[in-house]
Amino acid sequence: MKLFAKSLTALIGASSLSYYLIAYFGGRSGSMVNIAGIPATVLPFLVGVLALGLLLVILLTALIRKRDQPPILVCTGLSALLFLVPFFVEPEKSFQAGLRKHLISRVTPEELRQIANEVQASLPEGNQLPGPMKPDLWSEDYRESWDLLTQTTAIDQLDPSMVIYRHPNSVSIAWGEGRLTGVWGVTIEKEPDGKPGDIAPGIQTYLAGH
Repeated sequence: MKLFAKSLTALIGASSLSYYLIAYFGGRSGSMVNIAGIPATVLPFLVGVLALGLLLVILLTALIRKRDQPPILVCTGLSALLFLVPFFVEPEKSFQAGLRKHLISRVTPEELRQIANEVQASLPEGNQLPGPMKPDLWSEDYRESWDLLTQTTAIDQLDPSMVIYRHPNSVSIAWGEGRLTGVWGVTIEKEPDGKPGDIAPGIQTYLAGH
């Protein structure tokens, strides 16, 4: 039972680590990793729950039989801690690190600022501009604005299933569907001086609603 308990602890540790790996490589691809529309992180969660449940059964058995109690108790406690790690140290930063790599492999900070400047100049404050691969929002009414943006900026280097939001002092480019997968993107400040940013001053990735 000790060996099985150690194996389950290792499995829970691997499932916790996979939260961060799934988030990072999802960010590198520019999208949350989903299975049939459900976040892929559900899989390591279910594996962790099952393994932790088995460990509790093993611990109860050890207590009844009065055999191997200390090592199995240690394995169970350690496993519970490993299982809880992703809930206290959220994988969002891993996703943002991957998303940052994804974005700078396609556009430069200067190109992102050029996109923001063009949006600030051409789009009324508070308005949004969906990309042509955002079917729930796109209409041909947006064609002229979108074509102008593709002709004057590097916006076509990014996934066109986006929505661009024009705020008073910033522009946000967002992807995602909302409740299940969350919304992710990048915000470009109009005045970058002194503003924090993980891509460049005033250019910050984000993940929300996840």
